[in-house]
Amino acid sequence: MDTILFNEEIQFPETYPARHSYENRNNVNPFLALHWHKACEIVYVESGSYVCTIGGIRYAASQGDILFVNSCVPHDRIFYNGRYDVMVFDPTRIFRGTSGQTMPDAGTQLFTSFPREDFGIRKLAASFFPLIRSNPEGEEFMITGFLYQLYMTAIENHFYLADRESQSVSIRKMQKIDPVIDYIKENYMHPIYVDLLAKIVKMSPRYFSSLFKSVTTMSPLDYVNLFRINKACVLLSEGMTSVTDVAYKCGFNDSSYFSRIFRKYKGVSPIAFRKKNS
Repeated sequence: MDTILFNEEIQFPETYPARHSYENRNNVNPFLALHWHKACEIVYVESGSYVCTIGGIRYAASQGDILFVNSCVPHDRIFYNGRYDVMVFDPTRIFRGTSGQTMPDAGTQLFTSFPREDFGIRKLAASFFPLIRSNPEGEEFMITGFLYQLYMTAIENHFYLADRESQSVSIRKMQKIDPVIDYIKENYMHPIYVDLLAKIVKMSPRYFSSLFKSVTTMSPLDYVNLFRINKACVLLSEGMTSVTDVAYKCGFNDSSYFSRIFRKYKGVSPIAFRKKNS
C-alpha cells in the first residue's frame, strides 16, 4: 500500500460518467491510500462499519449511513466489516441542461455526512442502491434520477457548503504541494519540520502552512502524522512487528504518543487495530 496523496484518474464507461461498485470485507483491501479525484463519490453503508478520513476529518459510518466526498477532497478508507456501495460520478457531465450547458447546481459541494433524522436522503439511498447492484436495464436513467433527487433534497435542506472553490484552483494548489508530498513519502521515518517543507517549495512557513491546509484541510504536521499512521496500519496488519517497533519505523520516537495519535485518526488503539486486521 502506498500512502502518498495521489490523484486517482477515474475511468468511466464510454456511455455514462458514473461507476458503481458493491463491496464487502471479504473481497476488498480494507485500506485505501489518501487520495483525491475530480469525480464526486458517494458511500452507502448497507451493513457493518466504515471508517475513513475525508478532508482531514475522521468519519465513522454504520448501517444506513451515507458519506459524500466532494470533488478534489483528499480522503482515505479503513473498512472493518459488512457491505457497502461506492459510486463515483462526474456531476458536470450528468447535470447538463437541454442546451448542453452545465447546470449551476453541478458544482454544489454537499455536506460530507447528513443528519440521521429522516430528510429523505437515507430512504432514497436505501431504495436506490439495492436496485442498481444488478446492473438493470436503464441504469443510467436510474442513476441520473437518484442524483437529481439527492442534490435537490440536500439543497432544499441546506446540506451544502456556502463557500466553494473551483476545481481548477484546487488542482493548481495540489500541484504546488506535490514536491512536499513526495518528500514526505520518502522521509516520513525521519524528523520533519514545517520550515524544511516550506523551503522545498520556496515559500515562507506561514504561507506554505496556509496553502497546505487549504488543499488538504489539515496542517502539514497533521498530514505527516496521518501519513505515518497509514504506514503503521500496513505494518500492524502484517503482524510481524511489535507496536513499539512500528512506532519507530514510522517516525514516532515515543510509543505512547504514537498510540495517542493512532487513536485520534483511526478511532482504536494500535493493538485493537491489529486484532481486527491481522
